[in-house]
Amino acid sequence: MNESLRPRMISSLRRISVSIGTIALLLAVIGCVNGDSMRSAHATDTNTESNAIESNIVQTDMAQESPVSVPTVERATLVSAKMPSKQMRPTIITLPSDADLVQQLAKAQGPVLLDFYADWCGPCRKQSLILHDVEGAAAKTQTTIIKINVDQHRDLAKQMSVSGLPTLIMLQNGQVTQRRAGIATKQQLVSWMQ
Repeated sequence: MNESLRPRMISSLRRISVSIGTIALLLAVIGCVNGDSMRSAHATDTNTESNAIESNIVQTDMAQESPVSVPTVERATLVSAKMPSKQMRPTIITLPSDADLVQQLAKAQGPVLLDFYADWCGPCRKQSLILHDVEGAAAKTQTTIIKINVDQHRDLAKQMSVSGLPTLIMLQNGQVTQRRAGIATKQQLVSWMQ
């Protein structure tokens, strides 16, 4: 390579790098501004299903010095997304210390999985992770998972003959269909819910 061209090439590469960085910064700023205007447009116009902002951006190709057109980009935010009209109910509920299990069971619209646990119980923490893994299956079958801390509900644990932790009890139509002391796998729990 010719030594006299080298400094010019380095200088050109630096200008290209700075230009690309400037364009990226402008695009980021434009995106933030457009997102804010989209939120305010959605707040004032409730008749439109979604508000999206289109922008045509013309960039310059530094190597060829000719304009290049970037296709139209449509953007949507969570604010403009349609939300389901049906209220979502929680799949996993922790029974508060002053709550009554019978009231919670009355609110349930399908099967109920009771998880008797304690905060100090290591296997209970593992079981909790598995319960969170089956939340999708529980939602599909309308199964409510109720976590019951045995330290807060000693009488209830005694009534349900809980002697080991974790203890899982599956109720369908008010009847116990499955019971397990110890960790239940994701596959076992999903099969219980079906």
